Amino acid sequence: MDRLWLLLAVFITRLPASLVGAGCKDTESTARIRMPEDRFLRMLAAAGAQQRIRVVVIDADFGSVQDGTMQGFERTNGRWEPCSCPLPDLVYDRSFARNAEDRVRIRKALQTLIHAGARPLSSELPDKLLVQHALVSDPELVPLLPPTWPYRGKYQLLRLLRRRPEGLFLKPAAGSQGRGALRIRQTSEAVIVEGRTRANRMFSFRYASAQEAADRVDRFVGTSRYLIQPLLPLNDADDQPHDVRLLMQKDGRGRWVSTCTVSRVGQSGSVTSNLHGGGTAQSAKERLSRLYGGDKAEVLMRTIINAGQQAAPLIEQHYGRFAEFGFDFGLSQGGTLWLLEANSKPGRQSLKLTGDERAEQLSASRLLSYARKLQGGMRLQSRASSGHHLNAPFPSDYVQEVHP
Repeated sequence: MDRLWLLLAVFITRLPASLVGAGCKDTESTARIRMPEDRFLRMLAAAGAQQRIRVVVIDADFGSVQDGTMQGFERTNGRWEPCSCPLPDLVYDRSFARNAEDRVRIRKALQTLIHAGARPLSSELPDKLLVQHALVSDPELVPLLPPTWPYRGKYQLLRLLRRRPEGLFLKPAAGSQGRGALRIRQTSEAVIVEGRTRANRMFSFRYASAQEAADRVDRFVGTSRYLIQPLLPLNDADDQPHDVRLLMQKDGRGRWVSTCTVSRVGQSGSVTSNLHGGGTAQSAKERLSRLYGGDKAEVLMRTIINAGQQAAPLIEQHYGRFAEFGFDFGLSQGGTLWLLEANSKPGRQSLKLTGDERAEQLSASRLLSYARKLQGGMRLQSRASSGHHLNAPFPSDYVQEVHP
C-alpha cells in the first residue's frame, strides 16, 4: 500500500484471545469473532477505505518497533484478519485499564510507540478534579458546574454530610462506567450508602449513624483518589437517573463541532445512568421534549451544545490537543442543568441503542477527517523542524473515561 495512505493504529486493551490463538487461521471462525467496540471499529475501517486511511487494530503485543513492523488485525473480506504493517502515522487510543497491571502494560506500550515516532491522535485527560479546575476558569460555565471537593477522609465526609443534608455523591477521580461511584442519603431512620462496586455490581447498605456510614465509605475508598459532590436531583419522575451525552469532535478543518446528543436513562434506584450499569439510550431531543416540552427542550439543547463548544477548547488550553470529547449533562425534574463530566474516550454504544446509524457513521468519518488534517499539518511541521519529531504529550497516568 503506497504511503499516500495514512496508517492509523487503533490501540485497544487486549485483542480477543480467540482471534490471536491457534484458531485465527480458521476463516469460518474468525468471521464470527468480534473486537471490543466491534461495530465502531468496523465503521472506522469502512470510513478509512473511503478516505485512504488504513485502520489497523493493535494491543500492547503489537510487535517490535526496532525492525519497523507491527502485528495487528484489519478488516478484510468481512472479517478481522491478521496483518503486518509499518509503524503507524497516528495512534488512536481506545484502551481501558481494568486494573493496575493493565494500566502499566498500556502506558508502556503507548510510550514505546510514541518514542518510535507515532503520533497520538488525541491527548489523555488528567483526573476529574483537574478537569474541573480548568472548567471553572470560564465564568460562563461556572453556573453549570456542581461544587466538587477531593476526598480527604471520613471526618471531612461527616462535616459535609452535616452541611449537605440532601446527601453526597462520591466517584473515583479517574474512574469510568460508573464503577466505584456511590451516594450517601440520610433519612430519619438510617444513613443509606448505595453504589456500584469496582466490578460494577449494585449494592445498598443501611447504617444506624453517620459515623458508621463514614467508616464504611472510608474503607471502600481505601487509597484511591475520590471526589465528593452534593447529591444532585438527577432522577426523573420514575426515579431513574438520566443524563445527556454530547459528542463533540474536531472536523476536517480542526474545528470543534457537535456530532450528536443522546439521552441515557439508568435503572430505577441506580446511582448512575451508565449503559455498562444496565442503562438505556434514547434520542436526547425527543426525550427532553417529552419531559420538559418543546420550547424548554430547545433551550436545554442549545445550552448543552454551547457549553460543549466552550468547554472543549478550554480543556485543550490546559491539557493538550484532543480529537473528541463526550460531555455528560445531568438534569433535574424541573430542568436544571449541570455539566457533570468530560470524557476523552467517548464510546458509541448509546448511538447503536438509539438506532442512529447516521450519527454513528458521522462520528467515525469525522474522526478520520481530523486525523487526515492532523497528519498533513504534522508533515509540514516535521519538514520545518529538519526531521525532528514534535511529539504530543505522553499519555497520562490516568486512563480516563470510556463511556458508551
